[in-house]
Amino acid sequence: MIIATGEDDISWRRGFVVCLPARPTAAQLIRQAKVREGSYAAQIVTSLYDRLFRWSLDLGADYARYYRLEYESFEEYLAKRLNFDEDVCSAIAAQEPRGSVMIHATPGFAFLDDENGDELLSALLEPRRTT
Repeated sequence: MIIATGEDDISWRRGFVVCLPARPTAAQLIRQAKVREGSYAAQIVTSLYDRLFRWSLDLGADYARYYRLEYESFEEYLAKRLNFDEDVCSAIAAQEPRGSVMIHATPGFAFLDDENGDELLSALLEPRRTT
C-alpha cells in the first residue's frame, strides 16, 4: 500500500510511505517492471529501488530502534517526529501489524510527481494478483 504524506511545497513533507509485507530486491523490481536487465529502463528501476530501500527512512526500524521509549505509540511517533497529519498517521499506523517494511520516501523522480505516480508505484511494488 502507498500512502501520500502531504502535498506541501516543503520537500520533506511531500512524499509517500510504502507499506509492504517484505523488502523486495532490485532484481525483483526489475522483473516486476518487465524491463531487460542492463537496459536504461533497468537503470531507472534500480535508481528507484536505491531511493526507496537504501536512502529512505524505514519507519518501523527507526521507531523500534530509537523512539519506542520516547513515544507511547507508533502513531504518536509519526505525528510528533515526522509531523504527519492525523489522517496520514492513522492510515500508516493501521498498516503496522501487516507491513514488515514501511518506507518514507520523497519522490525524487519527475514521473512520480504527477497524478499517476501512486498508480505506477503500486503496479511496481505490490504483488500482482492472479484470478
